[in-house]
Amino acid sequence: MEKQTITVSEAAKLMGVGLTMAYQYAREGRIPSVRFGRKYLIPIEALKAMLERETKWAGKDGETKTLE
Repeated sequence: MEKQTITVSEAAKLMGVGLTMAYQYAREGRIPSVRFGRKYLIPIEALKAMLERETKWAGKDGETKTLE
């Protein structure tokens, strides 16, 4: 069976953000997570979906656009 979750530390490295920010976002629900006691686990598929949904870039006209 393949691994279904990653730790907040692993998610932070994948996203290129600091550990403190990743934990803060997990606590706030901005990063999908499941809490077991004091430990947060990030479902891999939920993280991928969130990143696809939240990805934005500036178009030629300078307007922010989302990935679709």
